[in-house]
Amino acid sequence: MDFRLLIFDGRLRPWAELEAGPEPDGKPVDMRTVGSTMTTERKVIMPEHDELISVLNEAVALEYTAAIQYNQHSMLLTGRDRRLFEDMFKEHSRESLDHAKIWGDRIVYLGGVPKAEIGRIQQSTNLTEMLEMDWEVEKKAVEIYSRARKVCKHEATGYMLENHILDEDKDVEELQKLLGKVRIAENAASAEKKVAGARR
Repeated sequence: MDFRLLIFDGRLRPWAELEAGPEPDGKPVDMRTVGSTMTTERKVIMPEHDELISVLNEAVALEYTAAIQYNQHSMLLTGRDRRLFEDMFKEHSRESLDHAKIWGDRIVYLGGVPKAEIGRIQQSTNLTEMLEMDWEVEKKAVEIYSRARKVCKHEATGYMLENHILDEDKDVEELQKLLGKVRIAENAASAEKKVAGARR
């Protein structure tokens, strides 16, 4: 089945439907003109949102990247770290996929097409490095959504972006605090080893 969608006569229509037969008014659909019709109609439908759509596509790509990266990290955990952090990484992976869906749907609503692109996946077997990698992704998300808010001319989408930026910033804060705790724990363990070595 052909799942391509085209904007025809001001409506979003499946390609297969247009190929199937005439319009309701009885006039046949000339598929040779559909491409030009799509271009014309696309400019009529929310043309002022092209820049916003471009930035939101960056966000969708980052969310796909984050979903895979968090999932990989959940699988690479071992020992005590696995028990403590696996669920958190899995939850962040699901959230990132949900965010990709939310903003992909919004792109379609604004007249665009979501891009199925994925960035570079960072991996490690060290918990601190994992958290640092994910912290960088979340900071990047705040930057992209903030940029989207600045170029947004669609009021409802603007409110959505503002709420989403707050949620992403909470993730940044959470990971930053976790990193602090992990580093403190590692430093404490190192100090204990030094003390134990000095007693021998």
